[in-house]
Parts: sequence; C-alpha cells; structure tokens
Amino acid sequence: MQLAAISRMNDDRFNNFLLSIFFKFYGLLLLPTLKLYRNVVVFLSIKGKNEIVKKVLINFGEHFNAGLGDAIMLNTLIRMVKQKYKDDTRIFLIVHRDNLFLDSFWKKHSCVDEFICHPPTHYKFLFEWPAFFLRLKREMFDLSLMYTPSSVNNVRDIWFPVDPALTFVLGVRDIIGYFDRWNEDSFFLRKIDISKTHWTHIAAEYAAALGLPAQEIKEFSRPHFSFKKEPLALDTDSSLKISINHGGGRSWNRMWPFDRFVLLCIKLINAYEATIFLVGGPEEVEERNQIMNTVKTEVEAAKIFSVNAKTLNETANYIAASHLFIGNDSGPTHLAAAVGTPVIAIFGPSNSNYLSPHGFDTRHRVVKLSLECQPCEILVNKTGRMSCFREHDKFKCLNDLSLDTVWDVVRSKIKELERSEST
Repeated sequence: MQLAAISRMNDDRFNNFLLSIFFKFYGLLLLPTLKLYRNVVVFLSIKGKNEIVKKVLINFGEHFNAGLGDAIMLNTLIRMVKQKYKDDTRIFLIVHRDNLFLDSFWKKHSCVDEFICHPPTHYKFLFEWPAFFLRLKREMFDLSLMYTPSSVNNVRDIWFPVDPALTFVLGVRDIIGYFDRWNEDSFFLRKIDISKTHWTHIAAEYAAALGLPAQEIKEFSRPHFSFKKEPLALDTDSSLKISINHGGGRSWNRMWPFDRFVLLCIKLINAYEATIFLVGGPEEVEERNQIMNTVKTEVEAAKIFSVNAKTLNETANYIAASHLFIGNDSGPTHLAAAVGTPVIAIFGPSNSNYLSPHGFDTRHRVVKLSLECQPCEILVNKTGRMSCFREHDKFKCLNDLSLDTVWDVVRSKIKELERSEST
C-alpha cells in the first residue's frame, strides 16, 4: 500500500510537471498566435455576433472541486440565460466527469439541457482531448458564458478546459465573461466589469450584458434554487424553527469551533424554545449527531434534529421551513439565501464582501472579526497558496470569534423577525 501511494505521488508530480510545461508553451508561444488569428478574423469580420441564439455554452472555472455555493452562483447566471432566450435555446454546461454535484444538483435543480464532460487533466487521458474539442466544434455554439466563482485572482488550480482563446478558435464569436490569466480579455466580445464587490453585483453585470430589461436585472441577480416543496418528516411544532450548519471548507478552514455551535444551540433552546434542524452533507453526519446528543444531554426536552437528508431537495425543504439559518461560509449558507430564508453567516478567512449572502437582500447578516489579515486572499493573491498565514495563532479569525459576539447578532435578528411578524 505504501509503494502504491509513493507511485501515485510520483505519477502526480510527473503530471504536474507536464502541465507546467504545457502552460508555458500555451501562454508564451501558442497564445500570441491565437491572438493574431483573432485579429485577422475581426479585421475580416468573419462570423460576427449572432443575434439568433440557439445554443449556449456555459464554461465554469471549477468543473470538479466547486462546492454547492459555487454551483448556486453559476446557476444564477444560467437562469438569466434561460430568462433571456426562453425555451428556444439549449444550454450546455462543461463539467468534469466526476463533478461533485452533477447528479444531485445540476441534473435536478438547474436549467441546463445537456452536459459535456471533459477528460481529466492528466497525461493518461491526453488522446481524449482532441475528441472533446471536436465535439465542441461540431455543436457550433452561438454564445459562450465564462465564469469563475472565486474572488481570488491567481489560485493555480482553477483552469478553464476551454478558455476564451480556445473558445474563439472553436468558432464561438460571442463570448461573455472575465478571465485574464494571460491577458486573454481581448477574446471577449462583451467583457464583464469585476470591480463590483459582491458576486450578485457581478451577476447583475452578466444580466446587463445579456440584455435583460433593467427592471429584471436585480431580481435575476439574486441567488436562486428551484426545489419541490415536500412535507417535513421531523416534528416542526414550534413558533421558532432554526436551521444550523456547522460545516465548511476543510482544506481551507472556514469552520467556527465545534463546541460553540453546541453552546449556541443550547442558548437558542433555553431562550426561545426553538426547534433546531442540523443540516449539511453526508460527510458531516457523525458531527451533527454529536451536536444533537450533546445538546440533549444538557437540555433533555430539546427539540433538536440531525437532518440526514438523502437529497438536496429534502435539505432545501427544511431550510425553507425555518425562520432563520445560521452557518459558516458554506454551501448550505448559500442554499439558505437561495430559498429565501434569512441568514446569519459566520465568516473567517474568506472574503465576506464577495461571498456573503447579502447582495441585494438586506435581511441577511454577517458575523466576523476585523483582523488586518482578513480576508486571507490579501496574501493568497500574492502567493497563490490558500492557507492561514499567521504563524502562532492559526485561524485567529474563527477561534477568537466569541459565542457572545455571535449570540448578540442572533438575538438582534430574532427580535427583528418577531417585529416583522407582529406587523
């Protein structure tokens, strides 16, 4: 087993070496040639912007590792395309064959008509790439939208299998988006302004570029999740129902300390007799059960449930039935905003100005400290490495965020909800 692990490690190193060689060749040699080709095409006005849009290619910057929150962001753009072109247009999404949410999200909760799976970026699949590009060429797309959910400028593992230059070479002349790894912005016919601070405001830029009416732009720039309403299996006889997600990014920690979520649940039950739904992914079942059992040990009659949902639709129903959602910067937090539940989002290292669930909805709240190193992307953008850069007090932004600080925001939000219900 150890020899197999060493073999895989060496294989990955070799693959990364080949990728770095390819990127240098592409960026330094091939791309200037493609730019010359683009200039010739534009000069000769060959196949310009097509007003009749029958096929749209959606190109997502993170085809494999993107989380639920990223998927909800992209789906907001896809919903705009469907609103603009109605059912006359087929929408294609490029995804990795092992996309984390291909079956659970994209095939059930989006407007995508067809999925095109690209091969892995590994030398063993080298000969599959020509067939992939030929497939794209044969489709003859009229429009392409390119989008990456990250506010980080140079995260090195984000790569478009079909970047703007290659999209142009494949025959797509109307390309909307932003992507300037090698100053490829010249390939966009309509370039998006990314100086906006929040992702929903960038979504509004896409809506304007698509030509949506001004009165619709704000509405269709909100996060959206289509789900089927179903009755809840768990007891919901409570005047105050709260969904809580304690999870978040594990490779780049976004999780408020576990024990504080336990104490927060106890305070909510003691102060408001709240019913609490612990929601999240299947990988968090043990931790959810641990929170539930610990709380029930302290408060015997506590109405707290670990929602081990089998589908996103089931999770969405519990969150939508709640009066309030509390969670870290995570997929369920974005899901809560997308189904219309007021959110209290706990932020640590990530950029709350860009990723928070507020945008066009002022009902949501963000809780965070204001450290000089927040958000981490200040340093990530200089190094390309996603990690905490503090030497002696790692993730101080989360570890020093006290229960009292979060509780004050929760209590204030509950009072606001009570006032709105009384009026």
